[in-house]
Amino acid sequence: MNMQNSTRVTLLLLSNLIFLPCCHGQNKDTSFNAPLKLMATIPLPGVNGRIDHLAYNGKKQLIYIAALGNNTVEVVDIKNHKVLHSIKGLAEPQGIRFIPESNVLFVANGENGVCTIFSADSFQQVSSLKLKGDADNVRYDVAARKIYGIRKRRNCDN
Repeated sequence: MNMQNSTRVTLLLLSNLIFLPCCHGQNKDTSFNAPLKLMATIPLPGVNGRIDHLAYNGKKQLIYIAALGNNTVEVVDIKNHKVLHSIKGLAEPQGIRFIPESNVLFVANGENGVCTIFSADSFQQVSSLKLKGDADNVRYDVAARKIYGIRKRRNCDN
């Protein structure tokens, strides 16, 4: 397999910094100061160009990767170190958010300002929303159960 034209995902053990179910106060745990440790490198065959935001599904141990330069979302199984699926036909996917309560994936597309909603089981589109301008990011307010599409910040000098 030619790896020169593909992208790879590198997983790092962040000593309990990432994927914590909740935040804890400081303690005397010295592992917090330990250097990052390479855990795995997972090839993303056929993915070219840059990637943007990531989303995490803790229950299934999946990472959803907005492959902006490839116009895809890559679904990566981090437990088994492999790509499970590629959602194709997007328009510069940038912001991405997995909502566990409804088991859906929101993907903000920068090129056309559309936020596409996918089933996290079948990866089929279930809906879409047209946002104003260049959709760059997706935020979720858990308490209010509301999703927000954030536009890319523009230079004020123009």
